[in-house]
Amino acid sequence: MQNVEELFNENLQQYQKGLNEAIAKYCIIGGVMGVAFYIFMKVVGIMSIFKWVNLLYFCIPVLIGLLVIGMSYIVLKKYYSHLYIKALKYIVVTVACINQFAISVFIPYRDIWGVVVLIFFVCSFYLERRLVLYGICLGSAVAILSFYLNTCPEELSMSVADIATRVQVVSFGAIAAFISAILGRKLLYKSCVNEFNVSKSLSDLKQVVEKVKEVSERITESSSYISALANQQQKASEMTATNTSQILEGAVKTVENVKDSEDLINSLNMEIQSMKNEADSAHEKSAKLKGTADKGKYSIDSAVEKMEGIKASAIVTSRSAKELDIKAQKIDVIVAGIQGIANQTNLLSLNASIEAARAGEHGKGFAIVAGEIRKLAEQSQKSLNDITTTLKEIFNHGQKVDDLVIKVDEGVQIIKMSKDYYQNIIEDLEITGSSLSNMKEISEKQLSYSKIVSNYISQVSETTQMTSENLESTSAATEETFASSEELLNSANMLNNIAKELNKTVSSI
Repeated sequence: MQNVEELFNENLQQYQKGLNEAIAKYCIIGGVMGVAFYIFMKVVGIMSIFKWVNLLYFCIPVLIGLLVIGMSYIVLKKYYSHLYIKALKYIVVTVACINQFAISVFIPYRDIWGVVVLIFFVCSFYLERRLVLYGICLGSAVAILSFYLNTCPEELSMSVADIATRVQVVSFGAIAAFISAILGRKLLYKSCVNEFNVSKSLSDLKQVVEKVKEVSERITESSSYISALANQQQKASEMTATNTSQILEGAVKTVENVKDSEDLINSLNMEIQSMKNEADSAHEKSAKLKGTADKGKYSIDSAVEKMEGIKASAIVTSRSAKELDIKAQKIDVIVAGIQGIANQTNLLSLNASIEAARAGEHGKGFAIVAGEIRKLAEQSQKSLNDITTTLKEIFNHGQKVDDLVIKVDEGVQIIKMSKDYYQNIIEDLEITGSSLSNMKEISEKQLSYSKIVSNYISQVSETTQMTSENLESTSAATEETFASSEELLNSANMLNNIAKELNKTVSSI
């Protein structure tokens, strides 16, 4: 952007350029019209009364001056454009002074001396002190020379007062021209300062408008991006709400199934307790089988250690979110073990009945006990079948929530290994031949395992209940998020509309 000085020099050059062209045109037109008018007056005889008027003295200087100004204007503008403005103004002033001198030598001085003042003011039009000083010096020299070289001697007899008056007028004209040039230059400079300030203000305003437009475009982009995010959040909230509802339904069904399983396990505990009591009674009457029971004790102890390891693994596994199916599978394994024991108990009671029959009268009491044990085994078998049916229902419901709860298949292999351990226990019991002695310990283990399973189911019930409550809270939070996303979408649309209106307003500016 230009500073004030550059702007002032540019405007001054444009002004002087226009002034050169105007003075050149007016000089040419005025000279031609003056010569034509002089010739017309000479032809009609009006000028005959002026004896000093000579066509040659008047027309030739004018024509030469016009020719010099015209040729200078054409040549300088075409070939020396960089000197055109500076040179032509000095040529115009110089030609005017020389032309005045050539004419004033042959014309009575009192009729031409005032032209010098006109030359002073022409110089002041260029708003340059040097040019005004040049015009004053050159004009004064021409006036003095014309006064002394004038061919009309009657004019030399003017009074001193007349001459002094003319000198004062010329001096005042010179001072006025000089002051006019200075004031005009200052006015032009102030005008340039105002123009510069206006231009700077417009430039600053343009930058501000461009900045506002840029900010408006950014707001438009940001609001569009926020609107897109709000749409995505709204869709995600809808999907989350749907999934949460499905998970909540599955959790409710799981809670119901776990409660049913807990009731069945409690019934099984009661049956096992009854079996334990009967086994205690049978143990008192089976002292003869103590030796065989001692042989099986070592195997049972080993099995207990293995089952304790399984218990520790099951407790660690119960901390994960997948504990529902794992614990249900543990129940299935325990039920299978109990079912095997019940079958073995039934078989042992049958063998005891056979042995009691062989013993005759001495074995009648033992036969009665064996019959009661067989009835209890059959009842246990029936309860186990009910538990197995319930477990199958739990498994079926567990499959429905596999996608909602993390998978629990990792513990299946551990439970299968525990099943093998139970099978080893059954095989050891078959080898010992003292089933009645071991029934007490087996019943105790069954009761202990049933209590463990009951604790697992209680924990599963609590966890499932907690999960259901959390899902309800999540569902409520999802609905609030969905409502917030709608508000965010509305706000984004409003912001987008405001940004568009702002952008439209800035574009119109």
